[in-house]
Amino acid sequence: MTITPKQIAECLASKDWRMRNLYQILPEDDADGGMVPFVLRAEQEQYLRERHSRNMTPKARKLGMSTLIVLDYLDEAITTPKTHCAHVDFKEDDAFKKLDIARAAWKAGPTHPNPVIAACWRHIHKANTMTGDAAGCLQWANGSKQEAGTSFMGGTPRRLHWSEAGPMSAQAPDRARKVKRGSLNAIGANGVIDIETTMEGGEGTIARDIFDLALSMVGKPLTRMDWKLHFFPWFGHPSYDLPGHGPEKPETLAYIREMQEKHAIQLPASRWAWYEKKKAEQKDDIWTQFPTVAHECVRSIVSGQIFPGMVTVKSN
Repeated sequence: MTITPKQIAECLASKDWRMRNLYQILPEDDADGGMVPFVLRAEQEQYLRERHSRNMTPKARKLGMSTLIVLDYLDEAITTPKTHCAHVDFKEDDAFKKLDIARAAWKAGPTHPNPVIAACWRHIHKANTMTGDAAGCLQWANGSKQEAGTSFMGGTPRRLHWSEAGPMSAQAPDRARKVKRGSLNAIGANGVIDIETTMEGGEGTIARDIFDLALSMVGKPLTRMDWKLHFFPWFGHPSYDLPGHGPEKPETLAYIREMQEKHAIQLPASRWAWYEKKKAEQKDDIWTQFPTVAHECVRSIVSGQIFPGMVTVKSN
């Protein structure tokens, strides 16, 4: 199949098209090790649509927000000359794994199952070769680079992704303070910061402070310096389900009624069955690891107590 330069140019001109068509990832259930086309979930679509210059996203696990942000940064780096994107994570290995997502997407591009997209990737590779490939840094001929580590203080990146800011703030406060003072302040005036994390730690931790700033701006006009709160609950994940089962415990049934009456959350019984089993396993950690509504992200570990001043943020 012959693809004309005009067809390639038309495809690559749109970022919306690129994010919805160009990239491949390893599937969550990596049974055969093969790459598959990246398909945006509803939560990822919402994030791209509502994203701000400063974004705070407390979230349930495995909703794919890190993958989305990594691919978005890859897209910025390979399409915009001299673009510097950085990923910060609690552990160095986890930071490097973020970069592995970008590396794999880049390398797999020319083998995309869609011949038009594969041709686009051959054009990209020829026009903008990769000039550096280290564990913590990818570089291209257009002067762009994508870095990963436990902190970042050099240069002026256009994009900064801080993953698991909550656990870092709670367990390694000095390191989190270094990220706040160095990494966050390294972002240029028109840069973008994306924080996505499971929440951990109480009042006074850095991630909690940023959460509170974002919470205080819900429903208000935002300047580019304000933090915007995004929230994605556990039930956004399609696999969090136990078909053929339902919740049984009185406390679960009471919780379901509360979610229905106060927050209009209506879910199939099989979803609540999954939640009940997960709560039995996670206990108080259910609030931070698999929140149903936003205020649970910073719920006190003391049973029955919630930090004051919280409001509910709609999940969609």
